[in-house]
Amino acid sequence: MTFDATLPYVRFSDAVVAPYRESTASSYLAETSLKLLQASFYGIPSICPHFAVGDDPLRHGYTAGNGASAIAATRAALGTARVPVMQNAPTWDRVAEQLFA
Repeated sequence: MTFDATLPYVRFSDAVVAPYRESTASSYLAETSLKLLQASFYGIPSICPHFAVGDDPLRHGYTAGNGASAIAATRAALGTARVPVMQNAPTWDRVAEQLFA
């Protein structure tokens, strides 16, 4: 599916799930995950592991393998009002600069 084809699905979602697996270099996902950036752009709450939450108030973190934590993050996300927090999405050039800085 092309990037453009995914936007209607993200745009009209109640929440976005980003079930990333933690690794030694996974902390960069808090700033570079396209899925999470799309959700933020549209003001949609996200459910993701704690390491991918970053400073985005619409992201709700859970601990992998902890069902109660995932349920709590899902409930929190679904109870969060949609508020666009990202007014200007970074360009791919800016994302690359941040990655290699």
